[in-house]
Amino acid sequence: MWGRLVKVWNIAQPNFKNMLGCDYIYIWGINNLNNKVKVLFVALALGTGFFIPNLLKHQPSSDVDLSDYCMLSQQVCEQEGVKMKVDSRRVTPLTPITVEVFWPESEAPNLNISLQGKEMNMGEVKYQLEMIKPDVYQGEITLPVCAEDSMTWYGTISNGETDIKAALRMTAR
Repeated sequence: MWGRLVKVWNIAQPNFKNMLGCDYIYIWGINNLNNKVKVLFVALALGTGFFIPNLLKHQPSSDVDLSDYCMLSQQVCEQEGVKMKVDSRRVTPLTPITVEVFWPESEAPNLNISLQGKEMNMGEVKYQLEMIKPDVYQGEITLPVCAEDSMTWYGTISNGETDIKAALRMTAR
C-alpha cells in the first residue's frame, strides 16, 4: 500500500557517484504499480504522441475564404483559364457525380482532385480525372456521408504543375 524503495543502479556510468556518494539511487513506489497500469501508461503516451499531431494538422478550417475558390455546379466556373463543372444540380453523399475540366494546353494524362471538409473534419479525399480528349478531363467523384445536413468541400485540382482552387456544396437532401 505504501510502496517500497527500489534500488536503481547507475548502469550508464558505473564509476559515477551521486551527491551522497552512492553509486545508485532509490525511487519510491515504482514497483508498487501494477503491470497492467504500466502498460496502460505506455500505450497512452504512445497513442497521444501518435494521434495528436494528426489531429492538430487536420483541423477543419472554418475560416477559409471561399471567394478564392471556384464553386463547382452545372454552370461552368472559370479560374486562371481553367473551366470546370459538375453534371448534377445537387451534390449528395454517396452519389457519384461527374466532374469535367477544360484545361487548355495541359499535357498531363490525368488531373488530381484533393478535397477536405470546411465545417467538419472528414479527412482528405482524393480523386483522379482522366483525359478524354486533348485539354478535356473527366471523372466521377463520390463524397462520403457526414453528420451535418450540408457541407462545403474545398481543395485543389492539379495537373502536377499548377493548382486550381475548387469547392462544392454537398447537401444531405
